[in-house]
Amino acid sequence: LTPFYAGWLAHLCVYPQHVGMQENSDDFRLCCRTYTCAWLPAFLYWNMQYHVEHHMYPSVPFYNLPKLRKAIEHDLPPVTHG
Repeated sequence: LTPFYAGWLAHLCVYPQHVGMQENSDDFRLCCRTYTCAWLPAFLYWNMQYHVEHHMYPSVPFYNLPKLRKAIEHDLPPVTHG
């Protein structure tokens, strides 16, 4: 069951975060992106659509990533809407 779950979720959530971004960059703002999605994928993916924020502050719990985004938004690239 895990490969099925992780397989389709990867296509929906993981690939949009890195496709077309710079490779081998130490700046997370350049190598990954934050995007918006509906509540169900956000719930299943534990708010990891806030990917830049997750990489910059990995100790922040998943449920606080939206609050973190608002707090540091001035220092982040714009959100990709999808």
